[in-house]
Amino acid sequence: MPADIPIPPQPHELPLPAPWVHDGVRTLGAVPYSVPFGMRAIEMDIHLPASADGPVPLVIYVHGGAFLFGDRRDCGPAYWADADNQFTLLPKAGIAVASLDYRLAGESTFPAQQDDLVAALQYLVGRADELGIDPTRIAVWGESAGAHLAMLLAFDGAPGCPPVVAVVDWFGPSDIRLPFGEMPLPPPSPEERLIGGAMADLPELAAQASPITHVHPGIPPVLVVHGTGDSVVPIAHSHALVDALNAIGADVKVEWIDGGEHAWIGTPQAARIAQDVTLAYLRERLLG
Repeated sequence: MPADIPIPPQPHELPLPAPWVHDGVRTLGAVPYSVPFGMRAIEMDIHLPASADGPVPLVIYVHGGAFLFGDRRDCGPAYWADADNQFTLLPKAGIAVASLDYRLAGESTFPAQQDDLVAALQYLVGRADELGIDPTRIAVWGESAGAHLAMLLAFDGAPGCPPVVAVVDWFGPSDIRLPFGEMPLPPPSPEERLIGGAMADLPELAAQASPITHVHPGIPPVLVVHGTGDSVVPIAHSHALVDALNAIGADVKVEWIDGGEHAWIGTPQAARIAQDVTLAYLRERLLG
């Protein structure tokens, strides 16, 4: 490339956007955190307590959507109509939230999605002082496909970053080789789209893309929340994960919610229980 053609600055070189302060929350919207080669900028929204004495802990939130849908503004269908959701409740409790976009399976195949989460954690740790967050008190929370990716980040970590202190798994696919429920989507399946081919043709990649194969001694504490009525990601995924975690003596807490459907759709009581349990868990882990 000729020397006189300018190269756009990388995300960590850009100034942070001006915040929007609302109801006790200070939001930095559409913050670019990574620009994969030949791709658009990948963005996050950062929701901070409006005022804080010293650095605050952080939750990285990863949306669901079968690896095919959703974006960083998606707090889950059960909470779309709520004035308060995880993007406001956590900052009001003194915990920042970074809600991420990542490359969907229609844009890039695995491990691009895991690479994006690694880049997000590195960005947040690298700008922790500017943001007023504590890089030693970071947890990860995801739902469905987002929980799958959150577990991969928590279990494998990111180069140059402290390990995360906890991970919350809401009905995540722990092993994409296990059966799934029916979804009204054209073939191939979401998990086949994720890895770019059939499971039988890509067995090593399918294993690599399954959080259960990344379980190892020393991983952070895990909260598993799953509804017994989940018709999309059967609860067998979480049972298998919990068995693997117990086998290595991991710190794992489980909340099976009776009758809870996938994403708590049509089961509002399950949505309330899941949110209450999760917020209490994160307060305990991050605030002591």
